[in-house]
Amino acid sequence: MMFFSFGIAYSLELIALVFGVGLFIFLKTHQNKLRKGLLLFVAWLVIVISSLSIICTTVHTIKFWSGGYYKSMMMMHKHMMEKGKDMMEKSKDMMKSDNGNY
Repeated sequence: MMFFSFGIAYSLELIALVFGVGLFIFLKTHQNKLRKGLLLFVAWLVIVISSLSIICTTVHTIKFWSGGYYKSMMMMHKHMMEKGKDMMEKSKDMMKSDNGNY
């Protein structure tokens, strides 16, 4: 589940970065038509904060990956799948041994 949280956070950070860069480019191309003081500040603020967030998310993802967190989750998922298969086989065997008598 944690892997998906990192993916969602990274996607939202990229959306914020694109929004900030888009606002910055829009303000630069329409320089004479708008008062841009506060909007330019907001654009730079969004770009800086989203860039720092992307770096932070990347560092923490690498930290969890190198610590083996994702490997343990994959192994646990594999174990749960094998356990589920065993339970399905046992229930099928029980139904065969009952021969339909309940």
